[in-house]
Amino acid sequence: MKKSLSTLILIAVFIALIIGCSKLGVPLGTVENDVPEETAMNNPVDDEKSAEENPVEEEPIAEEPEMELSSDEGPYLDIPLNVTPSDEEDFDKVITAEIDLDGDGSLDQIMLKTVKNPYYDEVLFYKLLVNGEEITYEGSMIDPLFHVVNISKSDPYLEIAVSEEGPSSDFLTVFYRYKNGELTKLAEIQGFLGTYPGSDTAGDVKLDGN
Repeated sequence: MKKSLSTLILIAVFIALIIGCSKLGVPLGTVENDVPEETAMNNPVDDEKSAEENPVEEEPIAEEPEMELSSDEGPYLDIPLNVTPSDEEDFDKVITAEIDLDGDGSLDQIMLKTVKNPYYDEVLFYKLLVNGEEITYEGSMIDPLFHVVNISKSDPYLEIAVSEEGPSSDFLTVFYRYKNGELTKLAEIQGFLGTYPGSDTAGDVKLDGN
């Protein structure tokens, strides 16, 4: 009886030693690691280092195609016109511009001097000058501006066109050419070139450069 009791006591002491040396829930033969394991959350990734190691390929920017400009001059040339009051007693306004009319590489001086009807707001008479060479014209309800046009692309010349509405919608356009130092009347046709004065409506004269 005493031997059995002693055996039980020894077993109990042995079990107590085992429990004291190890924690419940930790298997025997394992070592508890109090240092937390390094995880991706505990060690944030270095953005700069990551970008260097794994560069992001940027999509190439599509280049816009270059626009090819045509070398052909259109039938209507958009040139700036300078309009000033005339200091001459017989004229109302002076319209001037510069452009190479005869194709010699030098700018030609264009000047249009207009005379108004003293009783109505309409142009009845004008004097056209190119480099001092002049031509006069008398009409009715003349457009107080001129146009520089290219009637034919097959020659080096540009032309000056002046239109008028006429006394009863008798539209007329006169073309002038400056060649070999002389200003001459080239032709006149029925119809109005450009927009009517004080309106956005265009006349029926159309040029295609041919």
